[in-house]
Amino acid sequence: MTTGAPQARISSFRRTFVVLLVLAPVVWAAGFLRFVDQVPRPGPVQAAQADAVVVLTGGSGRLEAGFELLSDRRAERLFVSGVNARVTKQQMRSRAGQTVTNTLFACCVELGHEAKDTLGNATETAAWVRKNEVRSILLVTSNYHMPRSRFELSLLLPDVVIHPFPVFAERVEMDRWWRHPETLQLLWTEFHKTLLSSLRELLS
Repeated sequence: MTTGAPQARISSFRRTFVVLLVLAPVVWAAGFLRFVDQVPRPGPVQAAQADAVVVLTGGSGRLEAGFELLSDRRAERLFVSGVNARVTKQQMRSRAGQTVTNTLFACCVELGHEAKDTLGNATETAAWVRKNEVRSILLVTSNYHMPRSRFELSLLLPDVVIHPFPVFAERVEMDRWWRHPETLQLLWTEFHKTLLSSLRELLS
């Protein structure tokens, strides 16, 4: 009985396994670099005109940017997703300060209290968008969070135009990000969260 064929198959399997083992880190690194390239860099952001502004809570400067966009009439209404259940609309009104008038805040600002994470933000926002027949939004979130947020929203709102309006946190150093451990860790974490979102969609 010849053992040549089984041994050849085993040898071929081993070679394939070694190749995959060598290529996996390269592919992983390439994917990470592609993700980082999609993260908006600090600089002037031209706000588009849209039906609504959507702010995803969780980072500094997001609410302030959303209120300014509403005040500048870049959109007719503002939806804030992921607001703590204990925060009332009156308390949120105090956050707006003088940026938004009382009349504008009363008529045009709505709060969502259900979202606990990015997927929850997307689900909560999608429900609000459909209810209000919104066709385009200005999405306000941190720059590092923008790729995953847009991905999650685009899955639930394929027919809605999403205009990104990134907010740039001082602690996120996108210039030579690899030299800043905190930024590198943040980007690395966001990359893997985005991968998990993609995998969830692929398996659904």
